[in-house]
Amino acid sequence: MHFIDLDRFKSINDSQGHAMGDRLLRRIAEMLVELIGEEDTVARIGGDEFAVLQSNITGPEDTARLADLIIARLNESEHAPEALNVGASIGISMAPQDAQDAESLMKNADQAMYAAKLAGGNMWRAFAAEMGTNSSQVVNLERDLLNAIAQREFVLNYQPQFDLRTGALTGAEALLRWRRPEAGLVPPGHFLSLAEETGLIMPINEWVIHEACRQIGDWARQGVTGLRVGVNLSPIQFRRRAIAKVVAAALAETRIDPRALDLELTEGILLRDVDDIIPQLNALRSLGVSLSLDDFGTGYSSLAYMQKFPLDRLKIDRSFIQGLAENKNDLAIARTIIELGHILNLRVVAEGIETNAQLALLKAEGCDEGQGFLLGQALAPDVFLNELVWQKSQASFLCAARSAR
Repeated sequence: MHFIDLDRFKSINDSQGHAMGDRLLRRIAEMLVELIGEEDTVARIGGDEFAVLQSNITGPEDTARLADLIIARLNESEHAPEALNVGASIGISMAPQDAQDAESLMKNADQAMYAAKLAGGNMWRAFAAEMGTNSSQVVNLERDLLNAIAQREFVLNYQPQFDLRTGALTGAEALLRWRRPEAGLVPPGHFLSLAEETGLIMPINEWVIHEACRQIGDWARQGVTGLRVGVNLSPIQFRRRAIAKVVAAALAETRIDPRALDLELTEGILLRDVDDIIPQLNALRSLGVSLSLDDFGTGYSSLAYMQKFPLDRLKIDRSFIQGLAENKNDLAIARTIIELGHILNLRVVAEGIETNAQLALLKAEGCDEGQGFLLGQALAPDVFLNELVWQKSQASFLCAARSAR
């Protein structure tokens, strides 16, 4: 038994509308029917949950193979707009070792699915006896997320961005972390999917915008200006047409230079409803902030649409940067994105730079800016501007640039 819970369905449903959500569910059902064997069964349990009863298996490797295939198909993006690009958490239970009746088999698969979701989602987990408390763990996680907003447990770290031509520090991307009691610093992959499903992503993202603006103002009072701070936006904020008001309120409260705030959007946000999105983007631009298209290349963007959006930057997704030195296709894609960005008068930022070879190729292709572990990891605000750390990050960057020549 495979219990399948879609990871990003709620955000897609909220950002692109219920009609699009219903159409996506039908396409996923058709995909599952295509994947399974003639003696297998697919059922929609409810909402964004599906179940697959897999028959005639010889062992766990058969169930793992099907789960891997389902996740791979759900994550496809290269054939968009037909691609599903949604992801899922899958729980697996087997009879007779895990359960001997249908109800128990389903319950155990459900618990295994929760284990996959708690581990960050977009993966599968096989049932184990100790998973009996996972359902309550998800309930506790939702409760703790709600408390985290009230108790100010969220923090922002800042990953530096550099001009690849001069080595100058140009800005940073604000990255959300949760300082969860008794769990330490928790990365967003462990809680954002649940926040999206429960709607808690709205107050969390509003806090991120206000906190980033507050930090920009704090740095300015310390004499540090000219840095651009990037903040990721949620599709739900555009669906509810609330984003311009939130940003305007944050700018008014903190009185920062709006040019210091860079709002990062995904292709999914831009292509949801172009006629609805463009006025919202224009409203944001009228506030004086800049706009970046994040993870470019993983979705489906029409050049005709791209020219309509009031953007300032394109960010090349890290998935293309990782194989840059070894994969000619990745290099060709990066080169195309850089050329496209420059044709549209946009600056191009590469994410996830981790090696000297990647850095050298990006510089050779004319990429404008970059970020990644090679150039500097995400740092707490006070450490980010610490003179020693700043000098070290600059020295590491310049050293990498010299050795890559």
